Amino acid sequence: ACTDVTGFGLLGHLHEMVVGSRTRVILHSSAVPLLPRVLEFAEMKQLPGGLKENRNYLSQFIEVSEKINPHLLNVLYDPQTSGGLLFTVPPQEADACLASLHRIGEKDSAVIGEVQKADKFSVVITE
Repeated sequence: ACTDVTGFGLLGHLHEMVVGSRTRVILHSSAVPLLPRVLEFAEMKQLPGGLKENRNYLSQFIEVSEKINPHLLNVLYDPQTSGGLLFTVPPQEADACLASLHRIGEKDSAVIGEVQKADKFSVVITE
């Protein structure tokens, strides 16, 4: 699966990817590449209105570790994204895929989580 990360933020697009499945995504928040100064602006509460709409809708599907920085959580809900791509690959192909992306110059590419079978869909945010 693949989607561009735009107005629904990273969490909204992760939700879209799993909503019709019996899976959950474990998102490793510390692995998510961020644009320079994003956390600084989030800490200054420079947040768009669409973030609140995303949070209001998605929070029922999102499980958040108590250790997650609330400013980082805001960034994950934020609809102002870079328009990067979010895609899934089989676990055994992740390293080779990442190496290929880095080789062609996509240095900010990263493995940010994993998909697991579950009774119902959800997104779980860990450190």
